[in-house]
Amino acid sequence: MNQIQAIPTEPGGLDVISTGSDYALSEHGKMLTTSGGHPVRHKNIRLMHQVLTGIITGQAADPWSVAALFFSETELMQGDVSQVHQSLREAFGRDMLLQTVRKTSAKQAAASIPKVGALLEHPEWIQLLLFAGTALREAFGQYLAGLDLHDPEAGEARDEDALFMSAVLDDLSASEEACLYLMIHEADCSPGLALLLIREAVTPSEFGLGMLQHMMHQHLKGNDDNSNTLPPLTETLEHYTRIASKVSDYLRFDHMYVHAERHLLNLIGSGEGERLEFKSTLRWNLRESKKDPNVEHACMKTVCAFLNTAGGILLIGVADDGQISGIEEDRFENNDKFYIHLWNLIRSQIGEEFTPYIQSSLVKINAATICKVQCLPAPRPVFLQQKGSEDEFFIRTGAATTRLGVGDAYRYINEQWKH
Repeated sequence: MNQIQAIPTEPGGLDVISTGSDYALSEHGKMLTTSGGHPVRHKNIRLMHQVLTGIITGQAADPWSVAALFFSETELMQGDVSQVHQSLREAFGRDMLLQTVRKTSAKQAAASIPKVGALLEHPEWIQLLLFAGTALREAFGQYLAGLDLHDPEAGEARDEDALFMSAVLDDLSASEEACLYLMIHEADCSPGLALLLIREAVTPSEFGLGMLQHMMHQHLKGNDDNSNTLPPLTETLEHYTRIASKVSDYLRFDHMYVHAERHLLNLIGSGEGERLEFKSTLRWNLRESKKDPNVEHACMKTVCAFLNTAGGILLIGVADDGQISGIEEDRFENNDKFYIHLWNLIRSQIGEEFTPYIQSSLVKINAATICKVQCLPAPRPVFLQQKGSEDEFFIRTGAATTRLGVGDAYRYINEQWKH
């Protein structure tokens, strides 16, 4: 498994930097690379911090650590991905678990547990393996139910194995594909079991028991003349449970980003409302193609209104009709400059004291970056301040931001912040 080109000897020179579109590891300003020369970079800053931790603490030497898995994924998925796909197809075609679960009954599967003399001396292990077999069949059935195995063009001549593999690969992220490949080729894991773990259909402990059963079958196939021997039960279980736990930890970074992306798309799909507003840009007037303080004012008054009502989310980089344009339309040099400008506006026009009630994050959807500004209800009234203008008071009324005059604002404040 791959490592970075050279482990840095001066931890003080290591840092996570923004490249504008993602985050990278650097040493004294120079970007680190993997052994294949690929930059150590990713769109998830938390993952980059964990990789940095792995290098500094020496955990990167463990081939199943977050850092080592990330280096290996970078090498695999920036190379010839078609070879990875072909290797996975071949491995799934040979996998005994997949063939057993997909094409045999539960009774046949239970009967397949090896009843050799050495195992019969440990009936508690037979019981554990029976439980594992039942759990795996249930997990695999649920996973299959979620796959789209329909091919309207195939008719009666459809190839179920080909449809299954296409559906599996289409359902995997790059990180999941890489981990699946590494578990099969570096740890000799069952492809079917590895797939269930990666899709979170089984736990690491269930995976460990499944691999114990898998290893027993493999062991017996190679030891026909000595069927009373078995691989070490406890050690095998602990070994594969540990690998599964490490892989699951790594994939959490991928899943948290994928989940954030899906959540954002669901938000956009729901349309604007009392607690959700879209803005195409933070400062750029798209019609006149120039910076425009009125565009900034529109964003800030929405934040102010959310703080004064029940909270809400402002998505910058999304048009009123839900079309994703991205903050790239604002023409900042990089995302850091966008962030600095956003928070300068918040501090100067809304106030430093209200920043604890505002959170912001960037989520990349394909090639576009969306800024999510999440506001909590403020504990006291928030007035929008602009140089040369009177302070303004805004609230949300339905899907609109409404400016209240002095009398209406006074009555609203007395009602909203009763003590």
